Amino acid sequence: MLCDGLPRRGAWRAAVHILRRASQ
Repeated sequence: MLCDGLPRRGAWRAAVHILRRASQ
């Protein structure tokens, strides 16, 4: 996972949303 300088707040939420949408 690449969570170094990435904001683990909106980035994580956005990733989860995209993954969830892609899964469905």
